Amino acid sequence: MMSGLIKGSKRFNVQKPEYMSREDKRIYVRDSAVGECNTSTNHTGAGAYFSDETVERQSGEQLFQSQRLERVWTLVGGISS
Repeated sequence: MMSGLIKGSKRFNVQKPEYMSREDKRIYVRDSAVGECNTSTNHTGAGAYFSDETVERQSGEQLFQSQRLERVWTLVGGISS
């Protein structure tokens, strides 16, 4: 039986969905859920957590783009030498 395997507090299913705002801007969200069971494996509670990761994701994309441009310029510099 599955309920016998879950005791205490467990984290379930972390996802990073992408949404569009009313202004057609991308919003990156991290969501996760936590369930709690007592010692007899009865469900005692649950919680869901959401966090906005838009700034972190955009910063990562900008860093990736700048690193890509740096590699291209290094390659171009090597060819022209």
